[in-house]
Amino acid sequence: MVNWIWFVEKQIDKWLSLGEEPNEEEVWKVGWALGSPSKKKDYVLSRYNDVFNRYLQKQCWEGLEHKVCIYSWNPRSYKRYFPVALNANGTILLFKEPDKIELLSYPITRAQDLGVRGVTLPKDKEIVEASWRVDGWQINFYYDTILKRWIASTKYVLHNMRWEKRRLEVADYGEIINPYVETAMKVAETTGLLDKFKGYEGWTFTFVLLGPEPAITKPLPPDPDHYEDYELYIVGARKPDGKLIGISEVGKMLDYKHAPIVEVDGKSIGELLDLA
Repeated sequence: MVNWIWFVEKQIDKWLSLGEEPNEEEVWKVGWALGSPSKKKDYVLSRYNDVFNRYLQKQCWEGLEHKVCIYSWNPRSYKRYFPVALNANGTILLFKEPDKIELLSYPITRAQDLGVRGVTLPKDKEIVEASWRVDGWQINFYYDTILKRWIASTKYVLHNMRWEKRRLEVADYGEIINPYVETAMKVAETTGLLDKFKGYEGWTFTFVLLGPEPAITKPLPPDPDHYEDYELYIVGARKPDGKLIGISEVGKMLDYKHAPIVEVDGKSIGELLDLA
């Protein structure tokens, strides 16, 4: 399954940086990914600027030869559902040079929130696997081809970024200054999780970092010096080709704990919602 943020950025880069002139079908596909299909290039470029500047948050670190950007949904914008929006959950891209854009991290798709305008769930559809919610913070592990090692991110910022009084602080790329990432990395290292990732380069593993207090209460950021108070739970993974891997299968692959599985037994979405 293609990552639509990567797809759109790559196409726009060809048009603007390399001066390639797309055909109508290519223009339409980019517009469709942006939630507004059109065969008019100028309109699609305008839509691109609107989506990537208003609806998405794009936080970047830029070095001499590389730029790394992480994409998330702007919390000040009400939720919308189109291909690019669904991938705005911590996607990370590495920009090397024109037309050389590498997908570093492709987390699980953002969940469709119940009750959001324009979203309906087919309540009679049978569910393959479901889990109970773990009330923590999303952490994505991926292999960084610059650092040549596994690293983590949140769904909003990279390992070398943190918010200080509403201002984004960005450190050298080799540093870890994000308290959520630093805590998760210490948990992963001490539990042997980092060693279990070997051989899965190109995959993205999504976890929830569970702390002493529920994340919904908005406690203070984790203290990495007290990492032993935190746990990581698997909630899914993606292969390099974008295929999603379920919670229980990833748990078996890594021999690591995962979010508690709900006994589905052929239940429909409607029946599962009644259990919640």
